[in-house]
Amino acid sequence: MAIRYNVPEQWIKYDVVEILDVLVDAKSTILALKATPYQKDWLDKLQALQLKMEVAGTSRIEGAEFTDRELDVALGESTDNHLTRSQRQAAAAANTYRWISQLPDDRPIDERLVLETHRRIVTRCDDDHWEPGRIRQHDDNVNFGQPPP
Repeated sequence: MAIRYNVPEQWIKYDVVEILDVLVDAKSTILALKATPYQKDWLDKLQALQLKMEVAGTSRIEGAEFTDRELDVALGESTDNHLTRSQRQAAAAANTYRWISQLPDDRPIDERLVLETHRRIVTRCDDDHWEPGRIRQHDDNVNFGQPPP
């Protein structure tokens, strides 16, 4: 049996005249922002910042530890400086995110795509994992810190 919910009468009261200025300011700001042309480099910087936040989050979930400076080095173009495991994880995550963003929107999510994504994000990052890009079998090791037999 569903529980009937009765909306209370006058559950919120406000004086329209009192808040009219705030509402007009908010609406004006939104309209101004919609009409303001933006520069492409603003969008590029926002996308770079978003990528950095996503990579940092993904890498830290997997146990990576790095400072902001170490993360910046990992996200740079050169792979020569990726000395730590955490930096290698961050670089692989960033490269994988970039690769995913280039995939066609209608690409099906199938086994091949999942395995390729895994291969890209794990190769040269987690040496103690089983072979990247391959489905694990019953007794395969998937824990950190224990090399495969």
